[in-house]
Amino acid sequence: MECNQAPREHMDVCLDKDEIDKIGVPCRMSAYFDLLNSAYTGDLDRFKRLASCYDKRGEGLAMTIQHLLDGDGRGSFAFAAAGGRVNVCRYLLEELNLDVDVKDDEGVTPLSHGAVKGHLNTVEYLLEMGANPDGSNDPDSTTNTPLHYAVLGGDREIQTLLLSKGIRINVATRSGTALSYGQTDAVKVLLDHHADPNVVLFGVVTPLTSAMLINSLPIMDLLLKAGADPNAKSCGFAPLIYAVLCALEGMTAVEIAAREGNGEVVGILFPVTTCVRTYPNWTIGGLMEHVHSVAGKKKKVSKVSDQMPIAEHGTVNLAAKGDAYVVVVSDGIISRKVGGFVNNQPTIGKLYFNGIRFFDFKGEDLYFT
Repeated sequence: MECNQAPREHMDVCLDKDEIDKIGVPCRMSAYFDLLNSAYTGDLDRFKRLASCYDKRGEGLAMTIQHLLDGDGRGSFAFAAAGGRVNVCRYLLEELNLDVDVKDDEGVTPLSHGAVKGHLNTVEYLLEMGANPDGSNDPDSTTNTPLHYAVLGGDREIQTLLLSKGIRINVATRSGTALSYGQTDAVKVLLDHHADPNVVLFGVVTPLTSAMLINSLPIMDLLLKAGADPNAKSCGFAPLIYAVLCALEGMTAVEIAAREGNGEVVGILFPVTTCVRTYPNWTIGGLMEHVHSVAGKKKKVSKVSDQMPIAEHGTVNLAAKGDAYVVVVSDGIISRKVGGFVNNQPTIGKLYFNGIRFFDFKGEDLYFT
């Protein structure tokens, strides 16, 4: 992967402005940095000169430019959109006839690159030129849509513009639906456009549980008012975009909040949650006491031992929250480090644990020996 960030299939949602600004910036180590950076900065004359220099075989500028990609499969069009350079986008589309929906290695189109950076003029131009506002017509696609990226970027005008195009608002990817992105203003916009608050995220949980996990009380309130079901049970593993929590299977949002010791969230959810009859004392105090009792702890799946052989090598980050922990994979050994994050650059990617299995960044099992 290139040294600067590219929009990914699985995104972290609580990014600040500085982190957003780093997305889509050309990497200086790229073999074609000079060309890609001229597209990103909008220096069209320099871009044309460099493209001509690279066209040594006489294939034509359009063919040459399409072949000059960085390590993530991003070309000049993606960087022009990420930089908000309509002049370069216009040249690529109207003079060289490039595909307006060309995808990088993650399946991300220029429209998404422009949306996440908040470039309204670029987004408007690309839509006028026929860009697919959904990013793909494939109903089974797990790639985040331009709406996901617009919500991540936080530009309300872009979000509203995309929604006006009749896009599929409830697309659930491994990053969840757009509702799962933890931004209150965006959640308001989405719910006003009839986003479904009860969509079960791709293999994970509901938007309500996601909001609870990031302790967003305003979003929880919005979702509940919009009809989010507090009795929906989580299954599998928690949203990869938020945290790693063990043994969530079969638990309602209020049970998870109680186990996390979040009394304020429990107070909101408890009155609207149907009684769970397995608890001997269905009160807020009884629930909080039970989930932290010996009986409650026995329900949890036993966690990985301090050291366990693993087939892969390298350093892996595992997000830590609650009973989860950080692990380091080194020389084939996985070692637990409680209560923090490993800051080493990962060579495999993030590792996720659901109390039973470990998953890599793409949600695939890591098999132990």
